[in-house]
Amino acid sequence: TYIAEQDEWKRRILVRIRQLIHQTDPGITEAWRWDKPHFDHEGIMVGMCAFKEFVSVWFHKGALIKDPGKLFEALGKGEEKGMRAYKIHENEAIDEPSFIELVKQAIALNPAYALAHYNLGRAYTLQGRKLEAAQCFHQAQQLNLFTRDLDNDELNERLNSLFNSLE
Repeated sequence: TYIAEQDEWKRRILVRIRQLIHQTDPGITEAWRWDKPHFDHEGIMVGMCAFKEFVSVWFHKGALIKDPGKLFEALGKGEEKGMRAYKIHENEAIDEPSFIELVKQAIALNPAYALAHYNLGRAYTLQGRKLEAAQCFHQAQQLNLFTRDLDNDELNERLNSLFNSLE
């Protein structure tokens, strides 16, 4: 009903964005958060909202996504971490190939749980696979900026210990 209640031009954009997201991966599920449609894939991923002059699609872990198509809005001071938004105005075409690439990257960041990467890093450490463990701990550290699932001090300690043992 949220989409159906929008002006015709917004409705057209919202419907197409929804189609593109689901076409990118059939494992994507829809959720309702903050009174707006969201899309998840093993964790929170993308949300969308219609405003008066544009439709906004935001990527919850957008700071970790490369944007070669330059779809994301320019960042303001102090906004280097967190979400990124793609705003589509009336009479503006969706850059579908670039948008699909952003969705694919958002999927690749999940499972969104820093804990999953942390636990994999611990398993690699026990196997003596230090480089792979460091990569997992680093990924956990990056994801933890958004999820806050883990103690950053412990993550930093594990990474420093591994890097020191690689030297």
